[in-house]
Amino acid sequence: MDDDNDDDYLPPVSTNTFAVPQESELLVEYELYRPSPACRRLRSEHKRGVYSEAFIENERLGTLADLCVRALAKLGTRYIAPQVRDDPSKLRIHYDALDVNLPLQDCYFVDDVHFWRRVVLAKSTDHALQLKRVDEYDWKGMGISLKYVELVEACSASYWPEERMAHLGQLVRQFVRTMHITGENQFFSFLQRIMEEQDPLSSLLVLTLLLIMNSAIHMERDYHKRHMNFSYDDMQRLARGLQTLKQLKVFRLRNSRMDSIKLLILARALKQLDELEMLDFGYDQLQDDCAVGLEMLLDRKQMIKALELEYNKLGQDSLVAIGTALKQHENDNPDGSPLEYLGLAHNPLNDLGIQVLVHNIVGTKHVQELNISGTECSPGTVAHELSNLLRRHAPLRRLDMVAIPLCPSTGRQLICGLEVNHKILHFDCRGCDLDLEQEFEADIIVRRNNYELQHSYLGDETQTEQSILEHLASIKHPIVAKLMADMERRAECIKERPTHSTTELSVEEEKEVEKEEEFDIWKMLGVRPPSIVVQDRVSVYASLNRSSIHRSGISFKYKPNEFNLDEFREHVDRLGPMDRHYYLQRQREY
Repeated sequence: MDDDNDDDYLPPVSTNTFAVPQESELLVEYELYRPSPACRRLRSEHKRGVYSEAFIENERLGTLADLCVRALAKLGTRYIAPQVRDDPSKLRIHYDALDVNLPLQDCYFVDDVHFWRRVVLAKSTDHALQLKRVDEYDWKGMGISLKYVELVEACSASYWPEERMAHLGQLVRQFVRTMHITGENQFFSFLQRIMEEQDPLSSLLVLTLLLIMNSAIHMERDYHKRHMNFSYDDMQRLARGLQTLKQLKVFRLRNSRMDSIKLLILARALKQLDELEMLDFGYDQLQDDCAVGLEMLLDRKQMIKALELEYNKLGQDSLVAIGTALKQHENDNPDGSPLEYLGLAHNPLNDLGIQVLVHNIVGTKHVQELNISGTECSPGTVAHELSNLLRRHAPLRRLDMVAIPLCPSTGRQLICGLEVNHKILHFDCRGCDLDLEQEFEADIIVRRNNYELQHSYLGDETQTEQSILEHLASIKHPIVAKLMADMERRAECIKERPTHSTTELSVEEEKEVEKEEEFDIWKMLGVRPPSIVVQDRVSVYASLNRSSIHRSGISFKYKPNEFNLDEFREHVDRLGPMDRHYYLQRQREY
């Protein structure tokens, strides 16, 4: 032995590990013959370079064939060996071995859902996606979108490979559903190039969500000089690109330096998208002179569902334009879809703007959810106008007014208006300087409205006592309802299940199994088995009955299901023949 450090005689830390065999016999051999730590410290083991006994705890290593499949997977995915492609188990190993950081041009054609699920979970910040199963989400579309966005954000403003990116965009455009861009303004020229090169008659983009957001985090000093300041030419390019996205439903442009002209350029393009449902211009530094652009955004036949304008600098003129556009849309399209959400939080809205907005939307079906948190208005005006809105605006379901400075005296007027409203389901008044009693009353009112929504018969004068009892009888506990739904699905599954007929081969095999002789303990003991005695008795009864049946010329028929109640009572007290089970069984055979 040498007095050197014992660690010099042990395998290096980077030594590859292998799986321990799972079979019990191999495990016994392994425990017997594996070298002990004392043997591995011997001088003879000092300069060893191969440690074949280092078989420790790596269950994913697999067989040599699996290792070959993983090695082939690292060479690329465009060509899969026939031996791997024809074997489902090896093909599964192949896709599991693919790297999630493969270039998009080398993996966009892969159809394996499990691979794209790994890509999404590795690159997405939404941790809730881990709860979704394979068949509950468009994993491939989201995975390709995330990879494509990575390429867009990685390209600098000084160098933009337009031809290569345009070609890649043509390849993946049928899979891309959403795009969350946080890069620089060169994206606009790229977007225009992609849109102009496609044939709008032969193929339509399926992009439904486009999010362009400049992230000011980790951009060091003077980031605002290099980012956010989009030119008018950039907006023109973006507008021309948006005109071809006929299926676009969500458009978000956040953290940008917008003004009235830029908003007007985008409004002209967004107005032509009939499928558009949500617009988001939050944190865009919009001033109060954007009234024309906002009115143009709402001047459409098919109204959008949500307009988010939080954290801007909108004032009276903008509120007048929004209210006028909504009222005009109600007059021109009485049966049209409403604007469900209007977000005006943290804007310097003044008293006159709030008054005009409430006056215009009351009596229409627009604005089911209103967010005016953090606005700058006088307490009396806010309490009066919002109380009027709660009393007279029937479609209102949610009202957020966080951090608006009120007082208990003005808050009482607001609570009175809330008490009259039986439709509002969410009311957030945190930080409004209301006392505890008023906040408690607001919470009780909202709970009452939610309870009335779940029990629709309350307050309905057309409901009769019988209909209420029927409704109460139909209400079930959530656990019971879930069990009943599972039973219905199981019954439907059994109903649709294909019938499996027993083959002749399986019947013959069953008969052969039945014919196998069992160990006869009665024969070994020299005792006559009871079954023979019973069979003798049954044979006597059968012979007598057969003779009577043959004499009468009537065949035996046993139909117990056709007995009525009187016949059953007549024969139930009779003991009948002894061992009637064997008796009836023998009669069926004859």
